[in-house]
Parts: sequence; structure tokens; C-alpha cells
Amino acid sequence: MKTNRAKRWILFTLLMTTLSYTIDSHAAARVYGSGEVHESGQGLNFDEESLIGTLREGMKQFSHGIHLHFSYEGKVLEELPSLVDKWIHKALEETGDPDGGDYLKYQMGGYEASFSYVQEGESFRYNIDIYPKYYLYLEQKLEAEAEIRRVMAELGIAALKTDHEKVRRIYDYICQNVSYDQIHRKSGHYVLRSTVYAAMIQKTCTCQGYSVLLQRMLREAGIDGRIMTGVGCSGNG
Repeated sequence: MKTNRAKRWILFTLLMTTLSYTIDSHAAARVYGSGEVHESGQGLNFDEESLIGTLREGMKQFSHGIHLHFSYEGKVLEELPSLVDKWIHKALEETGDPDGGDYLKYQMGGYEASFSYVQEGESFRYNIDIYPKYYLYLEQKLEAEAEIRRVMAELGIAALKTDHEKVRRIYDYICQNVSYDQIHRKSGHYVLRSTVYAAMIQKTCTCQGYSVLLQRMLREAGIDGRIMTGVGCSGNG
């Protein structure tokens, strides 16, 4: 149903979205990867890009368990939690990949991790198991994206000549077909409300769901977009 309220919400999500960090955990495929450490003689010298790349690919596949390991000539077990936190944030940075960056970041919330090591001669082998918390199942994500491609073909997005026309048609489609989820808007446990699945398949979501749907449809149309977070105020406050 097309309403002014829906228009206000989707216009708002072009600029910012208020986020909920309540998390839920779902199982998906397990991905394993490794990043080797190269000793420089000057503090820690991890091959961080390899580790971050493994994390990014694992999360894009909605892997429930991502295993990292490396060897190093020193005890750094106490430093691993802060290192993993940094790697997670870097893995979720925007790269322009439709499956990564903001699109992934705002459909997951938090992670758990476990750490261990064994001594191998004069060095130590560190093992890190990371368990991301996703808001939806991989199958739901893929179903929503297939529907996005079907709808965009039906709307004739590819035939439009200007970005303005593409944005307007996508915007109008969302306003006319997606409603704000009043039932679950204050439910901290129903995190599906914040996903592309809720927006595209269930046709009802909260502002975060609007945002990830809009960004994904724009990316499918070849238009770059970012999700900006903030707090919105209404009335005289």
C-alpha cells in the first residue's frame, strides 16, 4: 500500500538508519582458511590481509564457523581478542562488492570467538574459531536476491537511460510494495525484521530492512550507495 508514511521512511533510509544490535545465530556452511605470519624482528607482523580476506569470504557465505590459524615465534594469546575485533571490522568495510560491505554488515550483529595455541618447536601455532551472528539464513538471503533480480527485470530497470530514472523506479517500487513492520519494531528478538528477506519477501520490515533492500537494488542497477547510520527525531523535540 502506497502511503506518505512509507515514502518518508524510504527517503529517510537513503540518508540514515537507526540500528538494532540484538543478535541471533543461524548455522550455515563452514569455511576454513589460514594466514601465515612472517617474522620481521619488529613486534607482530601478521599477514593480516590474508586473514581478513578469509573472514570476509566466510561471512559472505554466511559461514557459522570460520577457522583461522597462523604460526608465530612468541606468545600473543592475550592480544588475539583485540586483533580479531579489528579484523572483523576491516572485513566488513565497504569495497563495492554487492555481497559485502554495508549490505553484509547491517544484516549481522556481533560474533563469538575462541582461541587456542600449541607449541611447535620454537614457535607457536595459534588457532582462532570465529562464530558470526547473522540476522537471517543464507537460503533466505539468496531467495530475496533472486526475487530482486526478477522484479528489476519486470520493472525494466536495465532499459532506463539515466540513474535518476533508475533510482526513482526502484524508490517507487519499494514505497508501493513494502510496509513498515509495526508488529516487530520494538522486538529485540525478531532480528529478521532488519533484513533484505523481510523487505523483499515478507514485504514488511523496519528501517534497516528498507536500507539493505534499497542498497542492494541500487547496486544491481549499477548505482553505488552507502548506508549511513544515525538517530532520527520527529515532532518538536
